[in-house]
Amino acid sequence: MTILLFDMDGVLTAPRQPMTDHLASVLIELASSYRCYVVTGSDYAKVQEQIPARVRLRLAGVYACAGNEFWSEGEIVSAEQHDFDPALIQTVEEWIAASSFRVRCGTQIERRTGMLNVSVVGRGAPPELRQAYARHDKETGERGLLVEKIDRLFPAYEATCGGQVSVDIAPKGWNKARVAEMLPKSEAVHFFADRVGPGGNDRPLAHALAASSPVNRVSPVTGPEETQSLLEAYYHAGAAA
Repeated sequence: MTILLFDMDGVLTAPRQPMTDHLASVLIELASSYRCYVVTGSDYAKVQEQIPARVRLRLAGVYACAGNEFWSEGEIVSAEQHDFDPALIQTVEEWIAASSFRVRCGTQIERRTGMLNVSVVGRGAPPELRQAYARHDKETGERGLLVEKIDRLFPAYEATCGGQVSVDIAPKGWNKARVAEMLPKSEAVHFFADRVGPGGNDRPLAHALAASSPVNRVSPVTGPEETQSLLEAYYHAGAAA
């Protein structure tokens, strides 16, 4: 049985938005034929907000906080914590304060299991401000500069651009790539992700899957609409088989 593995924001949902009813129905149908997992940098509370219960109950599991938590049938199975270097926190705070994007919507630094999620505009930003910051970041390369600074100043840690507006920071090796080791080795994996380019938080897992088996596949997508189209093709191919 092929494993279907999904990032959440930008793949199954628009950033910080709920999954559409139609995509939910498609995923439920596929879950009867494929083992489906979600792997996300978000915590499980956000998974509950964005993915309806009828879908979550059909998933084989959810790797939250970039794989530092694993959930099955709504129960936490494992979690790996970390105490972050205070100097790293100070560096992040100074970077946020220095940003030329002056709008702040609360929760610039969110502590999650085994990782930090950092956002200049803040986790509470509405969609229009997220889009405004994404344009700012595209023009200035601001998030990439923080990633480079963390890599240079704190070699025990790694940073990647996550989602639309944030940077994920974790101890070296505590990234989504670990999920490749947790999945059954006898099954092919098809990973749907939106941030597989340099500095993206899906890139380590994409590389790990490619290295572990030639039958594994990665499909970069531009949003949940493209994911839906690909999954509908999966469903029709399975029905015709």
